[in-house]
Amino acid sequence: MSTSLSSVIKKRKTTSSSSNKSTRFYIQQKKQFINEMSQSPEVVTRIQVAGSEFVPIAILRAMLLNEEDFDVIRTILLNPRTPLKAIEKFVTTDLAEQFEDDKEITSYLATRAGNSIDKDKNEK
Repeated sequence: MSTSLSSVIKKRKTTSSSSNKSTRFYIQQKKQFINEMSQSPEVVTRIQVAGSEFVPIAILRAMLLNEEDFDVIRTILLNPRTPLKAIEKFVTTDLAEQFEDDKEITSYLATRAGNSIDKDKNEK
């Protein structure tokens, strides 16, 4: 008994599209879980989310705008996935003043933004 090539391909396509739906479902579930953890009452949990290399950028952005804990915000600022535009918006808030004297944050953000701290000091 021979099987036609077109019937094999059709079966493959059908299987593939249903697995794509499963993949999308699990990705959505993962994002929802991470979002819930980013709003945990436990500071340690929020720090873990903020420092993750896998946290979605939108969650980092939301955390930076809504977070009030110093250590969580510091972790968000040091996460290379945090968008510079979100950081630029953050530095205009009152909470940003807490980090003015933090040399690690200042140096790291200057490097990310392509600025040299020494260059800035010489210009003033």
